[in-house]
Amino acid sequence: MDENMADITPRRSHEPHDSHDSHEPSEPPDPTDPLREFLRIPWANVLYLGSAMSILTGVSMVIRPIYDKQDLALEKFGVLGALNGYELALLGVTLALIVWRSIKRDAVALVVLMSAFLVGSAATLDTVAPGYAIPALCLGIGGLLAAIGKGWLVSTFAIGRFTRTQLAGLCLAAIWNFLAPGVLGNILSHGGLAEHLRPVWLVGSWAILLSTTLLILDAVRTREPQSQSSELSLSSRQLPFLTTPLMRWIVLGVILACTLLHQWALAWSFNFPFRTGDLWLGVALLGVLACEVHRSTGSRFWKLDLFIFGVVFLLAMSILQSRDYDWTLLQPLGVVGHLPLAMIAVGLVVECLAWLGQKRHWLHLPALAYVGVGFAHLGSDMQITINRGWLFIGASFVLLAIGAAVSVATHQPSAERQAVGKVIE
Repeated sequence: MDENMADITPRRSHEPHDSHDSHEPSEPPDPTDPLREFLRIPWANVLYLGSAMSILTGVSMVIRPIYDKQDLALEKFGVLGALNGYELALLGVTLALIVWRSIKRDAVALVVLMSAFLVGSAATLDTVAPGYAIPALCLGIGGLLAAIGKGWLVSTFAIGRFTRTQLAGLCLAAIWNFLAPGVLGNILSHGGLAEHLRPVWLVGSWAILLSTTLLILDAVRTREPQSQSSELSLSSRQLPFLTTPLMRWIVLGVILACTLLHQWALAWSFNFPFRTGDLWLGVALLGVLACEVHRSTGSRFWKLDLFIFGVVFLLAMSILQSRDYDWTLLQPLGVVGHLPLAMIAVGLVVECLAWLGQKRHWLHLPALAYVGVGFAHLGSDMQITINRGWLFIGASFVLLAIGAAVSVATHQPSAERQAVGKVIE
């Protein structure tokens, strides 16, 4: 009996040591990359995604027979109510998790889904507006007011406040999303033809571009973190991802991307002439916004910038090859869909970004590609009857102005001149 106890005693003496070794704290994840924390998806988010896919599948199964049987047209309002009810349920679950249980990690996916369904609830008005124009317009106004309230709740209790520029761009996109179906429906109800809808739709395209441009300007003004060890940087890294500036940019990006999809859905629902090139400029500016937000996080991963601009460039080449864009310029508002002019404009924007702040020389490559291909297709598409040398004359003034801006932005007095200036003072 004593021998057995002697055999057991040493084993027990080693148990605390083994237990201590097995429960050593694991190395914490690197907090310097906020995207890595965003991509770490808890299991609850998988269920949230499954819930969203389930309602989208159900809505599509309900809507398809409605277009074949006009006696089921009133069921469109049922679908509209279901999507708005689901959006309110997402808002309720999000606020409950944050306010009641202080669970902010799982609320990230809910806020992203809510941003998408905010535009989705407006897009369902497209199915109602062609036959019920006035109700669609009234529902759009009500939906816009409700969206303002939902946005206030989310920004106050979940993700934090937007800047004024961000709010301006967000409100502009929301106004078009909710009011466009009713406006287009009323034009049809008053005897307008499908061809009359395209100019109004192009106004919406300009509104989306203005909204994206405002957000780009706000992102450009955002300074990069100067030091990861600074007090400000450390405090921002200790915040939950839900309340970081990057989360707010993700919400804005999802809303803009869904707005572009809604713009395409409007053309399909009202069945008026539409070309793929009409939306290319919006997609390109969305890529510019993504690159600027990426820079504002302090990341210098140049391959991501080139990948984004490369994908957008390949999309432009595909559209140019199929000539699926408005190359006639019969309508002044249609210049937004003239792909060569759009490529030149995006190329000049990218070239300016390459020189702003800390130089990103890798952006010269996509800027040169956009401008070069744009000018190569510009002459033949516009069918210019005058001497095309005027194009190069006009380009000389544009390049001169850009060169002057670059000189001012990149001029830094040398150390010797600064020392001489101090001695003179």
